[in-house]
Amino acid sequence: MKPSNFLANIIGFSFIVMSLSLLINQKNIKRLFESVENEISLFYSGVFRSVVGIAIILGHNLWVSDWRVVITLLGWFALAKGLGQLFFPEMTLAIIRKAKNSQWLPYALLFNVVLGCFLIYFGFTA
Repeated sequence: MKPSNFLANIIGFSFIVMSLSLLINQKNIKRLFESVENEISLFYSGVFRSVVGIAIILGHNLWVSDWRVVITLLGWFALAKGLGQLFFPEMTLAIIRKAKNSQWLPYALLFNVVLGCFLIYFGFTA
């Protein structure tokens, strides 16, 4: 299996499982936000995101004009978000507090499911 396909399947399945679990058990969304509002959890989450982003970038930094660029963009986004959590925790907490009560959150989770399906499709067929 090619690295692009492997990463697409891992990321795709992860997006689908996590997003569907939050859509089905919406009480967990509130708990998730409460746990991330803890600065220690925010720090560890930032470290994890940064490491995942760096791993994707080092292993898959492909700037091509096909579906594989989505994996590269997700890696850069994970790194940027992780670094934001580490270096700007107050700003990150302000964004989290606004998003916690947002009406668009279920739509964002549905978008993640669609993106996961997109990645899995190309992960198995490309």
